Amino acid sequence: MGNSEASNQYVRDLMGYMTSYLVEMSGKSDLKNVAQQPDVMLSVSCLLERLRGAASASEPRTQKAIYEMGFSVMNPILILLEVYKHESAVVYLLLKFDVDWVDGQIIYLEAQETAVIVNFCMRLLQLYSSHKKLL
Repeated sequence: MGNSEASNQYVRDLMGYMTSYLVEMSGKSDLKNVAQQPDVMLSVSCLLERLRGAASASEPRTQKAIYEMGFSVMNPILILLEVYKHESAVVYLLLKFDVDWVDGQIIYLEAQETAVIVNFCMRLLQLYSSHKKLL
């Protein structure tokens, strides 16, 4: 890619379907029932692996699009963590995506973006630890 904007647009086009799918899925009224189906669980797991791959590929030319990708799935990640709290393999992938995304982004962020990520991570950790207490 010749410039940053073209690189960011390429990432948006490539990852847009996947982020949209997670956002739509997390908003379904019957999510708790649908999410437990083996094919849906596999689909979510594969999708998280793809997002992880993109997140770990952060570089200056694509940072903006990858930040937007992660930002757009923050709430869906929290919802999926709640839904899959008893599915350790899916929980692991959710957490790994977050780690890779934060790790790839943190060096590029301004104070406001950093605050958004810190708040999200705190909510994620609180939700995760509340599930661990129940087990």
